[in-house]
Amino acid sequence: MIKQRPKHVNVRAHILSFTTCLYSYASSPDHEYLLTDTHLTYPLTARPYKHQLREEFEAIVTKTKQTRDRVDSVQAAAREDTRTVTGLKDQLERLTEKMTDMEDRCRRNNVRLVGLPEGMEGPDAASFLRVNLSKWIPSLRGRDIEIDRAHRVYDGGRGSDRPRTLIFRVLRWHDRSDILKGARQAYPVKCERNNVTLMFFPDFSPATAIRRKAFGPVLKKMTALGLQPFLIYPAVIKQRQNGEQRSFDSPQKAEDFISSMSQQKSYAAALRGGGGAAAAVSPARREGRDGRDGLGPSCPEGDDSRMIMEAC
Repeated sequence: MIKQRPKHVNVRAHILSFTTCLYSYASSPDHEYLLTDTHLTYPLTARPYKHQLREEFEAIVTKTKQTRDRVDSVQAAAREDTRTVTGLKDQLERLTEKMTDMEDRCRRNNVRLVGLPEGMEGPDAASFLRVNLSKWIPSLRGRDIEIDRAHRVYDGGRGSDRPRTLIFRVLRWHDRSDILKGARQAYPVKCERNNVTLMFFPDFSPATAIRRKAFGPVLKKMTALGLQPFLIYPAVIKQRQNGEQRSFDSPQKAEDFISSMSQQKSYAAALRGGGGAAAAVSPARREGRDGRDGLGPSCPEGDDSRMIMEAC
């Protein structure tokens, strides 16, 4: 049997009373945690921070893009500058070579005289040389070499006892060639005072003189081996051997040639020494032997052999 609710009970009053009590209970100081529940307050408190983070992120993206654009422009400018610098280097090398060639052409009639005692030329160096060149170089006897000017080279105040170099300029290029050729043929050229040795060199620009001076050691080695090399302008060694002419534009190439010659001579000596010595020679050397052990003809006339330009 179902128990019925008494008619005198007021349901609405009970609900209102329960709601009032619950509100009072929730708003009391001991139960503040009910109003600060994370699930209730997080959407309300995170909304302003989310907007701020979005603004900062967009600002970072914008700055990153600007930085990337600047880096790209800097890289493009650097590539263009690299091309410009490369072009300027090539142009500078061409202009330097041209300037060196022009300077060498201006000096083509000059001769450098090394070893002449200081003050021996007197006040008129050109006249002194005109009189004495034929005495020093027998091939010039009976010839009147016209000399434009002559002077001593400044030594930079080194205070050395070595006499300064005397440079003189002749009017004709073939006179200059005859002086150098005659000096080679009459080597050593002796001066009547103190019996000192005089040396005659062609005059070149400093750049060409340094390049030619680098060939000095290898030229001495080739001469010691019985070869007759000669140095031509600007800085190239030429060597004739068994009718074949070789040229070396760097000291290292000449050194390699000397090494190959030494190997060939060692192989030839082993062959002459007998079978035991010949057996010790490697097959690679035997295959590389080309029979060019003989000495070539003498240097052509007019070339500068044995004379290495000193840098002043």
